[in-house]
Amino acid sequence: METFTRKKPYDEMFQEDLNMRRWIWNLLPIAPDDIIDHTRNVQCGSAPIIDDTLLEPEEIDFKKKLHCVSSILELALNCTAESPYERPNMKDVLANINKIKQEFLRR
Repeated sequence: METFTRKKPYDEMFQEDLNMRRWIWNLLPIAPDDIIDHTRNVQCGSAPIIDDTLLEPEEIDFKKKLHCVSSILELALNCTAESPYERPNMKDVLANINKIKQEFLRR
């Protein structure tokens, strides 16, 4: 999550009940295009989930890349569930990563 957000778990924006996982969890269900949209996120009072220097809307295959990053963040949320029993095992994580990779290469 730190790689895509360029934020640390101890970033000053994470205080009291808000941590990196909860912040991403609250914003990720929005449309994938919005995870880097400054307009929407300013209205929500928070920064974009994905650091806007990582993806530019003008890039080739922008939508494909955005979908890939969104899928990886969803997987990261699953891997950081509060309860260890809710987290996927590494075999399933690897299968998910390979699925994301194949979807990215196929499009």
